[in-house]
Amino acid sequence: MSNLRIGVLGAGIVGLTTAEELTRQYPSADVTIMADKFNVETTSDGAAGLFMLVSKFRGPTEELTRKWVQDSYDYYMELLHKDCGIFEIYGYSLSDSTRDACWCPIMASVLPLYRAATHEELIQFPGNWKHGNYSKALIARARTFLPWTLKRLECNPNVKIVRRLVNSLRDLESEFDVIFNCSGLGAARICNDPFVIPIRGQVMKVEAPTVDEFCLAGRSYIIPSGHGVVTLGGTHQFGYDSTHINANDSAGILARCSALLPELKSSRVLWEWAGLRPYRHVTRVEAETLGQLKVVHNYGHGGSGLTTGPGTSKYAVAQLKHIMLSNSKL
Repeated sequence: MSNLRIGVLGAGIVGLTTAEELTRQYPSADVTIMADKFNVETTSDGAAGLFMLVSKFRGPTEELTRKWVQDSYDYYMELLHKDCGIFEIYGYSLSDSTRDACWCPIMASVLPLYRAATHEELIQFPGNWKHGNYSKALIARARTFLPWTLKRLECNPNVKIVRRLVNSLRDLESEFDVIFNCSGLGAARICNDPFVIPIRGQVMKVEAPTVDEFCLAGRSYIIPSGHGVVTLGGTHQFGYDSTHINANDSAGILARCSALLPELKSSRVLWEWAGLRPYRHVTRVEAETLGQLKVVHNYGHGGSGLTTGPGTSKYAVAQLKHIMLSNSKL
């Protein structure tokens, strides 16, 4: 399979880590990354970057989901001491209702520190927080990580990077042997997949150099992303497809986050951002054959692309061998 012509659709976290894994597993193959958006244009760029599984993320099985998260964590840990926007961080997840609302068994099994918060820790936050946990997680700052990864791929003579809008997988049949479809929200159009739904997320980036721990509390979050920048969020609006900044959302985000951490009231707003998370009820990582074209899908991560993308990419690339072997037996 050394002479394979492989196309990768998408240049967010999922697309770039898929391309990286392909160059590791098949160093002689020709890999072309195709996307209409790169770096700051991508949904990944606006993400807060906290390595934490969102509650609505689902893989085909809990066991496979756990493996994706573990493989992603291992991937980032190997990059921890490189200047690529990956660093460790401590913080709290809070709930004013049930323990299950803030406790994630998968994260508890993966992260090196993940414990119940004490009463003394809970009462430091204004509000009626009944449950919580304290953990040591990771930040993947996409504004640094994406261009760093893209530059590494550009240095590979077998990798091409093309700005291109793809409307149909069948349009690529004559150009490639295999396509890895990491198109995120674009999969709704490219695959005619009715299960791909946008979840609108709006955040603001503020200057708050003294904030060094994250806090997740209900629908609000405070996440430092390095260089004194803190992400405040957020919204979780199913089916909304507008990326315009909504003033009411901005006011609500700032009010809720300032209630959790009053020092944020005086923080300078650096910029605001709204993006569309590519949600699917079950993240699609599977192979299929369309005519002569072999396709491996890797999309539908919702708000967990940073947390699971490297893991699903490793799993997706493993499917290539299976699909090639199955076709050779026909």
